[in-house]
Order: sequence, then C-alpha cells, then structure tokens
Amino acid sequence: ADCNGNHRRDAGTDIDIKKIYLEKGVEVFNLSPTAASFSVVFKAPGPIVYIDKNEWRAEEAEITLSLNTQIKKIKINSAGRIEGEQ
Repeated sequence: ADCNGNHRRDAGTDIDIKKIYLEKGVEVFNLSPTAASFSVVFKAPGPIVYIDKNEWRAEEAEITLSLNTQIKKIKINSAGRIEGEQ
C-alpha cells in the first residue's frame, strides 16, 4: 500500500499487500518502459496505475523474465491487469 501517497514503493514506509517470489535462477532481463528498475503502484478504486510515480496511460508495461532457455513476459496494462504469457 502506498502509505505516503507519493505513487512509488518506499521500503520502510509502504506496506506490501502481497509478495511474489521468483524461482531461484530467474532473471529479469528486459523492462518496458526501459529502465534499470521501476516501481508499479495501483491506486483504487480507479484503477489508476503509476509506474515510477507517473500515471501510466500507455498500452502496457512489460517485464521479461528468463530461466535457462525459457522466456516469459509479464504485462501490466493501464487498468491494472497483470497477465503472464509465454
């Protein structure tokens, strides 16, 4: 939960509603929008999605994960839907 209202996850201030852990060996190798990392915050009841403190109005953000030779993409759209694909 974005407890301080700055639309970004801040360790020690904000509360994680649910944590998802990646399997050992999984690597994040591509982010879109391009960045070394980014924060995704969902604000109810909108739904409003913020990526790095900016309201996200584009089609979707994408996180590409790899494990050995397998590649999976996680997509987050501007309505807050999170979807995984192969």
